[in-house]
Amino acid sequence: MQRWTIKLDSALSTNLVGRKAAALGQLIEAGFPVPPSVCITTNALKDAAATDYGVLVLPDGMLESLLQMVSLDTPLAVRSSAVQEDTPEASYAGRYTTHLNVIGAVALERAILDCWRSFSASSSIQDDGGMAILIQPLLDTECAGVCFTVDPVRLQPDKLLVVSGWGLGTGVVSGSVPTDTARIRRQDLQVDELILANKHTAIRPAAEGGVSPVSVSSELCNRPCLPDSWLQRIGQYGLTIEQLFGAPQDIEWAIVGGQVWILQSRPVTALPAEIHEAVRYPIRWENMDERRHYWWLSGARDSAGTPLLPAELDFMRINLKGGQDAVYSGGFTQTRWCKEVNGRMYMAAAKPPHSSGHTRVYGAAWQAMQERLKQQDMTTWEYWGAEIVTATGRLAAFDAREADGQRLADHLEDTVATATRHWMLHTGGDRPIRDAGLQRAYARMVARPFEEVASEIPFFLTGAETIQTRLVETLYDLAFLAQGFPEEAKAIVLSQAESPARPPTLGSFKETLSHLLSEYGDRLSYRKVPGYPVELPLPWREAPEHVWEMISAYMPLARQGSPGLREARIGAKQAVDQRVASICAAALEGEIDPDIVKDFLTKLDSARRKASSLDDANHYIDQLSEGQFMQALLYAGRWLAAHRILSSPLDIFWLNSDEVLRALRGTSELIDEIIRSRRAQFMEWQRLLPPPCLGLPDPQLPERAPHSTDPSLRDVSPPDMPANTLIGQPASRGRASGRARIISGDALPADITPGDILIAPWASPVLIPLLPAIAAVILDYGGPGDHFAITAREFGLPAICGTLHATRLIPEGAQATIDADSGLVTWL
Repeated sequence: MQRWTIKLDSALSTNLVGRKAAALGQLIEAGFPVPPSVCITTNALKDAAATDYGVLVLPDGMLESLLQMVSLDTPLAVRSSAVQEDTPEASYAGRYTTHLNVIGAVALERAILDCWRSFSASSSIQDDGGMAILIQPLLDTECAGVCFTVDPVRLQPDKLLVVSGWGLGTGVVSGSVPTDTARIRRQDLQVDELILANKHTAIRPAAEGGVSPVSVSSELCNRPCLPDSWLQRIGQYGLTIEQLFGAPQDIEWAIVGGQVWILQSRPVTALPAEIHEAVRYPIRWENMDERRHYWWLSGARDSAGTPLLPAELDFMRINLKGGQDAVYSGGFTQTRWCKEVNGRMYMAAAKPPHSSGHTRVYGAAWQAMQERLKQQDMTTWEYWGAEIVTATGRLAAFDAREADGQRLADHLEDTVATATRHWMLHTGGDRPIRDAGLQRAYARMVARPFEEVASEIPFFLTGAETIQTRLVETLYDLAFLAQGFPEEAKAIVLSQAESPARPPTLGSFKETLSHLLSEYGDRLSYRKVPGYPVELPLPWREAPEHVWEMISAYMPLARQGSPGLREARIGAKQAVDQRVASICAAALEGEIDPDIVKDFLTKLDSARRKASSLDDANHYIDQLSEGQFMQALLYAGRWLAAHRILSSPLDIFWLNSDEVLRALRGTSELIDEIIRSRRAQFMEWQRLLPPPCLGLPDPQLPERAPHSTDPSLRDVSPPDMPANTLIGQPASRGRASGRARIISGDALPADITPGDILIAPWASPVLIPLLPAIAAVILDYGGPGDHFAITAREFGLPAICGTLHATRLIPEGAQATIDADSGLVTWL
């Protein structure tokens, strides 16, 4: 009977099961959540119609065979799957009959025959290849809809279009019920536009079989079917299914009990060729296990997903190797895989290949070490930091001027090994923002729930002097010293030359600048260089223009005669200390056990030291390891160019470290050919629009967030708020008003003033030291534990993160007001 019926559990021939079922078979094989499915093959219709198309009956024994494969205890969906439907040229949507909520054997037989008749009435079996029938359990859905992976209405390849309604999806695809419409940005799956309908009607299963329209409760009418997190999950499925089929898709989905189900996927029809080309993103999977993981974009140049240069990809491999070493030595139960796709890095959470014995033994040793550090009241940075500082100091002291190829190769190898080891230590380091012990101690002291006090913890860890605060304060000091002689100061920075005039302040300026470069000169900046397609990663000592731009950012603040930033930081710490003292005093007055207060203060002191250590680790590991790697490559590039192995020292960024080592040690390679090939490949990668995810998303949805009715029915701002209002997460408390300045890169606007409010997608490491030069900062993304938030709190700079839409909704130059106590942003 397999000639007539077959279980759909893998990819099958279109000629056997039709296009709809064949597509679902591919999805099932790849691991996507598709309801259990059985197919009546095209052979069954051919046999049924062998003598007379006008008198169709089921072949003898077919129904009995089918009933062994499907359960009549569950209502069924009986759907057509013709060989010629759902092609890129024509979908034949709605051409053939579908029966939903089919109950019982008689109704099932009738539904099958009805589907066949709809085919024979409009087609020729010989001409159109035949029809199969897809049988699935009917899902009684909470909501359902369609996801187009490009916007077929506005012909925008950078937007996904999601339409959703309450009840069964047939109401959405038939247009018989009101629906919500959302447009989602492809690059980050953030909601770009949301149009809410008054969804007063839904299609539901009828008790006697079939479906019928029903009224929707007033509570649900104006409530979005999909909260943002669910929209993003549908978007993830849209993009990953598009990757599977290699073309824009029209996907039917449904949600039942907090899980996503995929009901159909077919090509979007009637699209111009340029739309298909715009979303092309070739992926080669190593195996099915890799294909079934969920991967997120982790390594790209910017929010647009600009690819990384080969040298940058190489450093990400070094970074990952250090993390994997930490997983091994700590016996951790989760690791990250890394996959390079078209010049970008994608990450996936995975289980490490350890034995259970390895996990027990190595994990116990790691925990024992952590317990010893805790008993000795020592942070991990206090344990490892001195040797990390020493190691980076050795690399910084390397003198490349007289070094030959072998010494330069040894130095590059030392740099790679140092970075790998330091990233291993960093992976197991402290994360004070997530200090559960401090959070429990604080909750006990103030007699509030553990979860309720979590948002307050970051604000206690403020104001300490760290290597990051010293950087900010040094930049301000340089601006203050240079304000009377800016041109002379600029000449010193750009050329390291003596100024013709020698006022005393310029002597101090040069001495302070020398200190800045000795301590921070290996940090990275990104500079545009003629002849290269993207900005190159250059250490500060190699990019004096960047150093001057940072100093210049603080000049307006220095000219105002504002108090030094050092005083601002000290004031911020005093304010926090006073708040802590007040909270502790109130607890004691409320007859809280003094030992509980003492326990809180002890854990707070430890967390503050860990927070300070986090800044140190960020500098010596996050910043210096990559900067010193790029510096070692530049040393090698100059030597290779001097020996005519490279055309330009900067061509070194087209190579990886192994290729550079071989070149330095005299191994012959066709380096010019490699560089030409990589340049051409990079230009091709630049034209691609990278999806933010690959592979297989999680079908289980997060809990639906509470939602209030939105009277405007068209708003991405919080419900019941004016259109010129956004809400985000406080990252550093305070209030400020000023001119909105929108940026998307690493540099402050040239005409920035101390009263401006900076609005950005996120704060890059290059931008963070400049934040105290402005009045406040608002970010689309990020959290209160990020490095930008720590710096903002240290200098009392109001900051809000996680607004999602600030860069898109707030106009450049608008008068913005930030209340970072509540998280509210308004503008005029």
